Amino acid sequence: MVNFWVPRQFVLDIDRASAGPSAKGRNTALVNAWWVALVAHTAAAVLAVCVIERLTAQQGAALRAVSPVEPLAHA
Repeated sequence: MVNFWVPRQFVLDIDRASAGPSAKGRNTALVNAWWVALVAHTAAAVLAVCVIERLTAQQGAALRAVSPVEPLAHA
């Protein structure tokens, strides 16, 4: 979870430092939206890997379940 939280904190810290002392009431909506997109993208990638692994396992099992075909005799 640290891998997701730390980048958000870095960006918020940079935003706070860049705004200067005169900035009142920071708006973190853009940073939060970016962070949610980052987490969602990562979750989607992990799920895609899980789907591919499951399909690969199913195809392998189906392939092993098929009995081999005898070659045709040459006439």
